[in-house]
Amino acid sequence: MKQNIKLILKHKTTIIKYFSIWLAVIALSGLFFYYFINKQRLAYEIWEYRTLSFSTSQMVIHDDNLYFSDRTNHLYSLSLDGTLNWKLDLECPLQSNLMVDDGFVIIRTNAAYQTFYPDTVTNCRNPVRLHIIDRKNGTLANVVSTTRDIISYTLNNNQVIYSTGAQLLKYSKKNNITDSFINLFRQDNRISGFNSDFHISNNTLYTKSSQQDVFAFNMDSRALKWRFTSDWNFGEKDSIEPTLNSRSLIYDEGVIYTVNKVQHSTAADVFAFDAESGVILGRYHIGAGASPGRLSASEKHIYIPSVDARVHALRKRDLMPVWDVPTRGSIRGALVPYNGVVYAGTQAGGIIGLDEKTGERVYYYPTEHPIPGTPAIKDGIIYFATNGGSIHAVRLPEKLISRK
Repeated sequence: MKQNIKLILKHKTTIIKYFSIWLAVIALSGLFFYYFINKQRLAYEIWEYRTLSFSTSQMVIHDDNLYFSDRTNHLYSLSLDGTLNWKLDLECPLQSNLMVDDGFVIIRTNAAYQTFYPDTVTNCRNPVRLHIIDRKNGTLANVVSTTRDIISYTLNNNQVIYSTGAQLLKYSKKNNITDSFINLFRQDNRISGFNSDFHISNNTLYTKSSQQDVFAFNMDSRALKWRFTSDWNFGEKDSIEPTLNSRSLIYDEGVIYTVNKVQHSTAADVFAFDAESGVILGRYHIGAGASPGRLSASEKHIYIPSVDARVHALRKRDLMPVWDVPTRGSIRGALVPYNGVVYAGTQAGGIIGLDEKTGERVYYYPTEHPIPGTPAIKDGIIYFATNGGSIHAVRLPEKLISRK
């Protein structure tokens, strides 16, 4: 009897011993797997800053500070070492587009119902306004409001140029005065409001209307220098993705580049215009299924991401195709060129880097959550926001920083 008990105890001891060994093996395997998966993050992440909610904002670096917003109506300023300078609650949902100059940060609030956090907008009244914030201390310097919705805006020295459905207006930060810059309806009835990115260069304002027409206005005389009329039929509602008419417009070395949604289609056309004359220098068609993305430029190329998870690289001016590659997830922001590589965040999670010459992927940094906005890069460090409510600063590998 005693012998049987000893055998049973010995058997139990053996089982416990092997069970413990297996637990140890599993634990060590888990640690090894975690390290293997996260070795890039562990090796290259410099800091992480947690926000109150997720952010779809672009990252803007100005004077060694980082500016961005989140989806609970907060605007942030961080130093580049991750230290919070200030945080401001604007009480109404914020547009992802923000402008920064030496003195101020400007951002627009949206309608109160356009939020994932309805409890954060209980104090939101007459929400569509431009907020002018002192860049250094984060205090609200002024609020610009109109009887119509403010659609787009840009900074020009001490002025803010912004559009409504009927007018282009000019606000003087110095004098706190708003006056009418251009009455759109006086031009012709095809203009239904400028909703694109603005660009000002050589005393000329460049913009695009909701009909995908492109305009150049002299800033002094306010006269129309040139216009491009798109193929859109005026007054005919777009039957496919009507809210996705492209707002992307950039200026680079005397050329205006735009990407225009094709009416009744998910295809897009990219145009290059001589900025002085409006002459078309190049045109490139992206097939159905793409949906237009945000343009960006490097020294030699123009880049357009598309919703079908591809990136198109075109030669400057004539827009001849250079390469077209698939990406791991679609890209919602713009690609950022840095030292021969273009970087972007993806909806699948992660930062990718593509070789400017070939489109080959030369960099991948995994993240747990999608990256919906445009990152920023300075001194070999990339800054980005995720849908997980976090801001990250990650050092790029030395081979990419020092490559020629």
